[in-house]
Amino acid sequence: MIYDLDAAKDFDAQKKPIKGQFVIPEPTTILLYDTQRILFMPPGNDPPGFSNAQWSDSLPKLIQTKLMQSFENYDSGHAPFAALEGSQADYQLIIDIRAFQVTLTSEPFAEISLSAKLLGKNGRLIASRVFVQKNKLSAMD
Repeated sequence: MIYDLDAAKDFDAQKKPIKGQFVIPEPTTILLYDTQRILFMPPGNDPPGFSNAQWSDSLPKLIQTKLMQSFENYDSGHAPFAALEGSQADYQLIIDIRAFQVTLTSEPFAEISLSAKLLGKNGRLIASRVFVQKNKLSAMD
């Protein structure tokens, strides 16, 4: 089974256009999350039916692609692009994957944690934020 993520597409009618051009390099992460596998914690306890389940691409590439699609859905005229050698951009959105797994406890939950940093043309930090979302799972299907 192959699973995918959806890009954000429903935005308020009054939105501010994105100013400047920016790139989204491939997210960084530890080796554990650089995989196509759906991860369960503790490792080695994959529930039945998930032994062959995987994401549609490696997590860093999948997250990069879905972020770029989300920004394009928001403002197609100022959509970001992947970092290209020699390309100049006004901003870089640096993402670090901190968690992306299902934790198997008496009440299993899915957890995603991403760190985002916005850098200016000179490489200076403009803004940063950590996004964490945990959702309890009612069933392991």
